[in-house]
Amino acid sequence: MNVRLGYSALLRSIRVKLTASMRVVATSLAVMFCIGGCMFNPFAEPPGEGRSSNEAYRKLGPVIQALEAYKGRNGVYPDTLQQLVPIFLNELPVLGQDNSNLRFEYTKTENEFSLTFFYHGPGTNACEYKFPKGWTCYGAY
Repeated sequence: MNVRLGYSALLRSIRVKLTASMRVVATSLAVMFCIGGCMFNPFAEPPGEGRSSNEAYRKLGPVIQALEAYKGRNGVYPDTLQQLVPIFLNELPVLGQDNSNLRFEYTKTENEFSLTFFYHGPGTNACEYKFPKGWTCYGAY
């Protein structure tokens, strides 16, 4: 009887230590994932891919065409995107109606422009369009 109690106590001790060790490992993995973000997540989409990016590409495509048409007619790019309305665009696109993390900005330099959209999820990402290079995307992952 004494041997049996000793064996049961030994098993309980091993289970408690094993459970505590498993908690430490699980906690360590959770912390690494939170600190590293989706860098370690094999399911994370790279910058420039996914639902938010696809929405931005689709809605900003006509803006890029309108910018080129404006330059063709006026010899320069507009100072603001509002100058494209109503002749080159009916209205400026609204990004992120279902995703408030999606926004874009237009920057004009002397002979060129950049059109950049920014979004979160997961991570902070941006995609920039410059002619003739096209889209370049970068982000936290």
